[in-house]
Amino acid sequence: MDNYQQKRNLDGMYFRVRRNNRWENVCVSDMTESEFDDKFKGQTADYLLALARNLAKKLRELGDTLDITAG
Repeated sequence: MDNYQQKRNLDGMYFRVRRNNRWENVCVSDMTESEFDDKFKGQTADYLLALARNLAKKLRELGDTLDITAG
């Protein structure tokens, strides 16, 4: 059984993931590594580029909203 972190729903990109024998909507940033690998393995470069672009946009929005920068 996987140990799931707290769902934060930060990125707004939800995918259906099977957890504990039931389907859930889970944000990309809330997925475990194995869920991420299962969901995106075999996707096209364009698909993954769009995914990365959306995650980068959301990361920027969070930084701007919270007025934070990395060390």
